[in-house]
Amino acid sequence: MLSRRARRRDEHRALRRLRRVGSDRNLWHVHVGAFGLRGVGIARGYARSVFLSFLFGGAGFAVAFGLLAAGVSITSHFARLLPRWLVVLGMIVAVAGELSSLSLIAYPANLAIPITRFVGFAWLILVGGRLPETLRRTEAASPEGATA
Repeated sequence: MLSRRARRRDEHRALRRLRRVGSDRNLWHVHVGAFGLRGVGIARGYARSVFLSFLFGGAGFAVAFGLLAAGVSITSHFARLLPRWLVVLGMIVAVAGELSSLSLIAYPANLAIPITRFVGFAWLILVGGRLPETLRRTEAASPEGATA
């Protein structure tokens, strides 16, 4: 295996040879393909796609999940559908989700993404288990025909 410095040196030598030969486009493409210089353009596109997948899969997901957790927690708190500790846990998930948006400009904020994701999924499972119980109780307590 060649070191990075040796590969870079070989690529620069190949480019110097190309400049001496002339501007024949076919010869340029042959050399570019032979020496692997096309990877430079591909690497830029790959870096963009990795950033976009991070944006939508990481910070974008965490921010949207934080908004979901905040909405469910606040409305279920006012309707008294969930216990207080579950509402507080939902608000913690919501705050972590919104703080994860800072991960696009500050690296330490990346810690909020897995907190939102894993604690948020556990919170969502708990809410999914507790909410139907409380809804059945509230429906039984309300008079027939009354809608909330």
